[in-house]
Amino acid sequence: MKSATYRVFSGVFICMGIFFLVANILIMVPSMKFRKTAQEVTGSIAEIEETYLGGGRYIRTVYVDFTYEGKKYEKVQMNQYSNGMKEGEQLDLLIDPNNPTEVRTVDGDRNGGILLTIVGVISLAIGILPRVLRRKKKET
Repeated sequence: MKSATYRVFSGVFICMGIFFLVANILIMVPSMKFRKTAQEVTGSIAEIEETYLGGGRYIRTVYVDFTYEGKKYEKVQMNQYSNGMKEGEQLDLLIDPNNPTEVRTVDGDRNGGILLTIVGVISLAIGILPRVLRRKKKET
């Protein structure tokens, strides 16, 4: 690979890796703060609303029912959807005790964070590893 092309290729992957890792931090810090104060409750999926976007794409909005401190909350919108969710399904939920209508699933944020970390580390490795190997090759 020519030197200029090689540098561009390597630089693009290094930038992508840094971008994904920074994005992960920006997403996970508020999530970790939420988890520190969140209360776990059991709820059920009241409704899954589908909006067709065209081209075979949908947006799915999930509404849950749960009880917190003796008060029943019905059809509270949850900003997460996972394949396989079904109406009537029981879920472990995390809620903000100061604003019980802020609802997340127990595992929801972790999956995205793990994915961004993996993509970031792989991108960095693709960008950095050839540089290291090339330097070692020049030294020998």
